[in-house]
Order: sequence, then C-alpha cells, then structure tokens
Amino acid sequence: MNRLLHYDPVSKNFPILAEAVRTIGDFEIRNRATLVGNVCNASPAADSAPALFVLDAMVNVSSRKGKRTVPIGEFFAGVKKTILSGNEIATSISVPTTPEGSRGSIL
Repeated sequence: MNRLLHYDPVSKNFPILAEAVRTIGDFEIRNRATLVGNVCNASPAADSAPALFVLDAMVNVSSRKGKRTVPIGEFFAGVKKTILSGNEIATSISVPTTPEGSRGSIL
C-alpha cells in the first residue's frame, strides 16, 4: 500500500484512491498490506472499497480454467465473502482512466 500511495500516476490520476489508502493502518501495516488483499478480505470496513466503487474498478481473477474480470460491485458476496470459487485467486485490480479534468476527494 505504501508503494501505491507514493506512486505518482495514482496520486495524480486517482487522488480519491490515494486518500483512501492513506487511511489504512499505519506505515508498518501499509508496508505489508496490498490493495488486492484489502478487497479480498471483504470486510465492511475495507478502507479502499468505497474509492474503488467510485472509480468503477474491476477485479482480475485467475484460475487454471482461465481468467475473468469482475466489476468491484459484483465482487463482494457478503460480509467476509467474495464471489471467488475455491480454485480462483484475485491477481490485480484495474481502474479505468478518469476523464481529463476530473477530481475526487474523500475529505
């Protein structure tokens, strides 16, 4: 999370995501945490989830059978539950490019 927080393309293009990541734990926690892990935990308190919803993020999922992309709004199946089946793993999160001149803030 710290790498994401200090990655210029994120802070410049997705300030709402950078602000959300900044609220996650402390420096040490963010050193070990990942955005995918935060989402896969499926906690109602996942600090990154609201920003990812606003940004229309997609969760990239892989298994031996292939790959698929799931909208973040369909990824959560309940408290501490996702749509991942036993043989799947979330590999990354994609965020579409925001329109030029758009801005966002959670504060």
